[in-house]
Amino acid sequence: MHPLIQVQASNQSEEVRLRIMLAETGLRAHFVDQLYGQQKAVAYLWVGRSMTMAEAEMLANKAKKLNAPCLVFLQQAEDQIVDYLVAAHVAIVYVGPWPHERFKRLFKVAQARFQAINKQQHQLQIQAQKLAEVQLISQAKGKLMQQQNVSESRAHGAMQRLAMSRGVSMAEIARQVLQT
Repeated sequence: MHPLIQVQASNQSEEVRLRIMLAETGLRAHFVDQLYGQQKAVAYLWVGRSMTMAEAEMLANKAKKLNAPCLVFLQQAEDQIVDYLVAAHVAIVYVGPWPHERFKRLFKVAQARFQAINKQQHQLQIQAQKLAEVQLISQAKGKLMQQQNVSESRAHGAMQRLAMSRGVSMAEIARQVLQT
């Protein structure tokens, strides 16, 4: 079975043209009035002659909620709209005539970009969590240093021994220290 692409065309004539062209690619397409993420799709495609900034903003907001790459194909577009869509992590923003022979390749590029962006965002979340834990541990050490009148290394050592004896993370010990 071929992957399903959810497609929103800006008008009826675009939809007819797209149905023919997408059939040539061998990819399955489901045409909708509005892009939505309820049906499992491998990509979301918005096609039109041009796009207003309001449409770009609405599409960018939807693209953040969709769990697949979003591709935008326009015959013409202002630089401001293209820049906005790119900044909103729309996987492909293509301006020009329909790229018949290149569509499948652009589709694969969009999937790769989407995966790379998701991986990068996941790594950023992990780093943010680690940073928050380091800050939490630092605050707890500061509290112990002040309360117990000990050095930073002694406070750290005490927290580390407690974490090891209880089988929990340093961050968990830090939370407990800060709650007392």
